[in-house]
Amino acid sequence: PVIIVWSNSCVTAHWWICILSKHHNARSHKKKQKREYVNCQFLHSIVIRLLLWYATLIGLLWNDTIAVPNQPTNMNHTHMHIAAIETSCDETAIAIIEVSRAGRSFRVLSNIVLSQIDLHAQWGGVVPNLAKREHQRNLVPLLLQALKEVERIDLRFKKYDLRKTPKEKKLKSKILNLKSVLEREPELLTQFKKYILSLPKPPIDLIAVTQGPGLEPALWVGVNFARALSYLWNIPLVGINHMEGHLTSALLA
Repeated sequence: PVIIVWSNSCVTAHWWICILSKHHNARSHKKKQKREYVNCQFLHSIVIRLLLWYATLIGLLWNDTIAVPNQPTNMNHTHMHIAAIETSCDETAIAIIEVSRAGRSFRVLSNIVLSQIDLHAQWGGVVPNLAKREHQRNLVPLLLQALKEVERIDLRFKKYDLRKTPKEKKLKSKILNLKSVLEREPELLTQFKKYILSLPKPPIDLIAVTQGPGLEPALWVGVNFARALSYLWNIPLVGINHMEGHLTSALLA
């Protein structure tokens, strides 16, 4: 719905810009003033900024609650924790945020971004398979770093001990399923088994991951990593549209 409103509003915006430009040109011609007509680019930028706020506001009103699969969530607390994973292009990013029950307020507890720009610079652009390889190498270390950062500042995470290990019987029963989830990412699977399997379940209530649009090889790494975490920790998983993220980010400015 937001995209439809956005498209219709853009058409209306261009129509008004043309009218204003013609009106200004007519007045300038009559008065024989030596000045240029209104800068259409400037008008366009103003209208687009207003439409961004308008579209995001409507999107929030229509999507006040998060739709999640039928999996258990720990909502005994006043806030919930969301782990967000982004691998749509050449940046590996993991964030952990704290959100109120109604979704009216939030706090960024950790936000780590690892860029691959130096790696791809020599090729003159992003190489999808190289981006995929780097995502496999970076996701596990970034998640561990994010958990450690949050552990220092959040009460629920302070009770969470990274040194505790789950029971071996439960791990063995889950390894086979994890192999099928991460079969396309062998390097990520190796790191997952080595560092993530031994961790206890953290106080995370929901996992969000970019599911598109983006580079397909890169996207699959993030999506499968999120699926593996969701299965291992029994946490709901939500796919996020990349473009909707750009739209709603206007609210943070």
